[in-house]
Amino acid sequence: MKRSDPYDPIVAFDDLYEGESSSAPSIDLARAASAIFCRVRAERLRPRVHVEKVKKDSTVEVLGFYLPLVGIPFVPILGSDASTDFPIFESIRKKFRRALPAPRLVRVDDQETYLGFREVRKEPYRDRLEERLDALERAFRYHVSDGHGRGSYGILDADEGVDEVLGLRRGETVIDALGEDVLAAARETICGGTKIPLFLPRGAPGRAVDCWQDGEEICCSVRVLNANGEVRILTSGLPVSRAFDDVVECGLDLGEEILLGALPAISEIARRSGGERLLGELASNAPRLRAYDSGEVVRVTPTSDPTVAAVMTLLQRASRDGKARREVLGLAEAGCLDLVRDAGERLERARKRSRA
Repeated sequence: MKRSDPYDPIVAFDDLYEGESSSAPSIDLARAASAIFCRVRAERLRPRVHVEKVKKDSTVEVLGFYLPLVGIPFVPILGSDASTDFPIFESIRKKFRRALPAPRLVRVDDQETYLGFREVRKEPYRDRLEERLDALERAFRYHVSDGHGRGSYGILDADEGVDEVLGLRRGETVIDALGEDVLAAARETICGGTKIPLFLPRGAPGRAVDCWQDGEEICCSVRVLNANGEVRILTSGLPVSRAFDDVVECGLDLGEEILLGALPAISEIARRSGGERLLGELASNAPRLRAYDSGEVVRVTPTSDPTVAAVMTLLQRASRDGKARREVLGLAEAGCLDLVRDAGERLERARKRSRA
């Protein structure tokens, strides 16, 4: 892979490491991030999905959007002792759960309804921007009230009393303390959160994809054309926590040294990794999603189940691994006999198809 390739995470994350004060060379951080990012990407699976329209309800009408998080929580099916009683099974199941996409809700919009949707999502950020502007104004008025400012915006030093009221450090000005907050809030207001840069294939129109973090959710929108040549904008989201967990688990699989090396940038790796996951899912399902009308919400559900897939893998290992064989028998005795039978039947059908 060439160093100039934007899909090389060492290149993709290069901007994160400029000026890094760590005693370790910045390339070490970049290589650790590259290893985790490549591992996350390599593990992803694209199963067949079921697509169905979601009936509108009051949530859609009142809020103007409908993007709740519908990911299935991961709970050991055999209780809290499953990870110790069936470690091989639980390890495999976690990996399948990480690799398979969760059920998603996808908004379908035209340009007009999409702008309305984004404006609704920006309202909390506008409120925060107004709060920061008010704080900056109050701080300035306080400073000039005793004549120290002499009516000049250029003289806003943290003199005695002001630093205590505003929490300023010695030598820091009001502009230093509050001005940057205002600028950051303004950037969030424009975006409706924090923009997440994604690296698209060469020649791909940059305006066709938009990705950002809104609170605890990573969102991604993709612009496509339907059969009539009309613009449809597909938007979906996933929890930041899910993306973070995936990245950390991959880092642990690669080794503690890799995870610790990437730790300073782990949040950014998770954000970009989550955004790329959403982009891939929306792009692969776009031919079916673009057929829906503007204003509709579609549920996309993978047909693959991580639990069944894990049992199928465990059955394959059982033929050559005594520990895996004991776990299969243990699952059957623990009340999961139907699950084991179903997985066995699916595995046999898959073997027959591969031999045909």
